[in-house]
Amino acid sequence: MTIPTTCTIIRGVVLREVDPSALCLLVNYAYSGDVVITEDNVQVLLPASNLLQMCSVRDACCKYLLRQLHPSNCLGIRAFADTHSCDELHSRSHKYALQNFPEVSCTEEFLALPLDKMLELISSPKLNVESEERVFTAVLLKHVRLPLLSRDFLTSMVDNEPLLQGHPECQALQLEALKYHLLPEQRNSFTSERTVERKPLGYKPYVFAVGGGSLFNLHSEVECYNPRTDRWMPVAPMKNRRSRTAAASLGRHLYVMGGYDGVSDISHCEVYQPSTNTWTTTTSMGTKRSCHGVGTLNGLIYCVGGYDGASCLNSVERFDPLTGIWSSCPAMACRRRHTKVAVLDQRLYAIAGFDTSNYQCSVETMDPREGKWCFAPALNTRRSRNKLMERIVI
Repeated sequence: MTIPTTCTIIRGVVLREVDPSALCLLVNYAYSGDVVITEDNVQVLLPASNLLQMCSVRDACCKYLLRQLHPSNCLGIRAFADTHSCDELHSRSHKYALQNFPEVSCTEEFLALPLDKMLELISSPKLNVESEERVFTAVLLKHVRLPLLSRDFLTSMVDNEPLLQGHPECQALQLEALKYHLLPEQRNSFTSERTVERKPLGYKPYVFAVGGGSLFNLHSEVECYNPRTDRWMPVAPMKNRRSRTAAASLGRHLYVMGGYDGVSDISHCEVYQPSTNTWTTTTSMGTKRSCHGVGTLNGLIYCVGGYDGASCLNSVERFDPLTGIWSSCPAMACRRRHTKVAVLDQRLYAIAGFDTSNYQCSVETMDPREGKWCFAPALNTRRSRNKLMERIVI
């Protein structure tokens, strides 16, 4: 049995959604192995090579775009990569946008973002911002961490923003932020994603050596140790030389409080901003202190005991960086110079020290929510200037 057949001659194939210039470049590449990627052709060459499964050209286009990343174009490149399923390009452009958010938020691309893409960006815990004020000035959404705004900004800018007035959800967020500021002892009970400091990509710990003294001199110099490079490097010196001082890190800032300047014990404090490599003077403590202990708890800095140039101290002060105010706290039962402070399970521990006449083995502890110090089990040995390891998980 014979089945008749019909031969059809196809004189052309229509390729849709492929730019003619890109196709010409890809055909030449197929024969020569060479293609020149430029700013003018990359946006048509990448989708064409992706459609025709010419992976080597597509990957080369992605690498070219990675080298061109800039705050003004990273969001556009991210969207372009998402459209054409270029996963690595999308991931790296997204990380670039997070890392450079202050500059990105001022661009036309940011203002043109769809709502879901904007939410994805500003809700990220890895968003790199010096303060939540920067996020607030960029957008007015619940993903701004209002409790971490300064009190001045909260009352002068947020409270007077017309878009927030009369909106129940926004008012609830404002009330949460105000409570966080007005009830610092209870901040642990207000814990949410809005009270947690953002940790941007590349956010790494460093070790700082601050001030101190040598044989005949006191220092204002500061050095920083980078464990990734295994090197110490100098950073900006403090405004005042000081030894017997106390230092604490909070957020992305380093605070130095009190000490001895070679003439007398001092109360003034300084804060270091790594992003600008500068020291600025902040509010002084209410009491001159050197040889004091320091601990941080719920975004507050506690300075405990010490020496004022005449006697050992049992007084305690607390600093709130959000308000820039020092407040008096309940005093300890014992005077303690060269005491050490540890924080564990929402409690402060003042351990040992010197009380003017005797070395101590006693330990006092305070939960700021209770507002009083009480004795904990004493050490077996009297000691002063001891070192502490606050937490070891076993």
